Amino acid sequence: PAPVSARGLRQERERTHMKLPFFKKSKPAPATEAPAAPRAPFPFAAPEQDEPVPAIHIDARVLAFLRKYDAAPDQLDTQALTDALLAAMQRGLRGEPGGLPMLPAYLAPGKHLPDTEGKRVAVVDAGGTHFRVATVRYEFGHPVLENERKLPMPGTDGAADWADFIRLTADALAPLLADATHIGICFSYPAQNTPELDAKVLSMTKEVQLTGWEEHLVGADLAEELARRGCPKLPIAVVNDTPATYLSGVATISNNYANGFAGLVNGTGTNTCCLLPVRAIEKLGRDEDGAMLVNLESGSFTELPQSRFDQAIDAASAAPGAYRLEKMTSGRYLGELCRLALIAAADDGLFTAETADKLRALGTLSASDADTFGADPDSGAIAALSDAADTDRKTAAMVIQGVFGRAAKVLVANVAAMVLLTGGAQNRHRPMVVAVDGSLFRNSALLHPAVNEELDRFLVQKLQRYCVCKPISNASAVGAAAAALLQG
Repeated sequence: PAPVSARGLRQERERTHMKLPFFKKSKPAPATEAPAAPRAPFPFAAPEQDEPVPAIHIDARVLAFLRKYDAAPDQLDTQALTDALLAAMQRGLRGEPGGLPMLPAYLAPGKHLPDTEGKRVAVVDAGGTHFRVATVRYEFGHPVLENERKLPMPGTDGAADWADFIRLTADALAPLLADATHIGICFSYPAQNTPELDAKVLSMTKEVQLTGWEEHLVGADLAEELARRGCPKLPIAVVNDTPATYLSGVATISNNYANGFAGLVNGTGTNTCCLLPVRAIEKLGRDEDGAMLVNLESGSFTELPQSRFDQAIDAASAAPGAYRLEKMTSGRYLGELCRLALIAAADDGLFTAETADKLRALGTLSASDADTFGADPDSGAIAALSDAADTDRKTAAMVIQGVFGRAAKVLVANVAAMVLLTGGAQNRHRPMVVAVDGSLFRNSALLHPAVNEELDRFLVQKLQRYCVCKPISNASAVGAAAAALLQG
């Protein structure tokens, strides 16, 4: 065909434009035309929402009552408590008196777990209330929990001895060992880990009445009992629940999202874990590269202001004067703290006479029920208040919010001190992930939001450190399996 000239090509475009009306140029709008109305939102856009209601909202009357007993959240200085915790952590790393235990876990996790193909780990979670046993296997590198059983922890329903605990552990594990390649034990009480990943018991906490544990190694005693029964000999790793929780984050959360991890347990008890350079653990005397998980045993911290309700709980506990941070923040004690505060409020005239009598007769109050009621006074979580006047229920909810608000500030100070100790959480776009285990925090309607609000106010807005608390399902079991695999 003959070549087309530039003029011919232009004429052809004009003819095509005339034939296709949707190519026509629209006429400019008259200058006097009113501006177009705003466009409707994109159909998938989130609807506008009102400002969220703060988790902690206490009126002046209830606040005055709480201040009278040194129990108001605003009476606790988060910065001062953070500084005191950080100093105690640093003393503990040096092995100085007055420091936190800062127990080395002898685990050095990388960004990923070792090869998990074909691995199946029999795990035990000896926690504050429940004793769990299960199997953890891996699908495409992700942990899957199977064969789970729950039993009462020896010593929670009456006195028990160490031999009872070892026998129960062996009884529960034996049926799982034929298909297992490793054994992982999460022992959620103070214990000194050894380089071989065994653990020497240091004490029993959370009001568990277990005796005869002195000088015993968890893994060695269990291995001996399993061998006596003729069970397969498998490698055993024993880890505290906070390093296990840390490892559960590594096992389940993408490193593309997380800029480092920490571990927090907030259930029956409270504790934290972080990763530190080996050289920073001065009491080990190791001049070497690398990092190691450290179980802070931060629940044992005692240098914090107590309310009169805290003092009463502490005095009535199995170990007065010890583990004061845990007694102010954990599920084993928060319900009773709220009960004492509600009775004091009844005696101080904050309720009608009928409601006051019902509160004085309240024999027990669980932390979970207090948490639910504090978040929603219409929930019926406290049966004694289900038919109380609306004003009485709201007052009771605010008293509970005061107790939980104070606990939230203590937990945030603990996390903040740990963040400052590690030097982490400085990337606004990739936060440090604090993996959280524990039924109190995981199921919370009040404490979890209160912690998030205080994290934003203090850690983000004031300190410009960026971390998020993320509950992990089955964290203790998944972390115990990870520790067993890291052992090799």
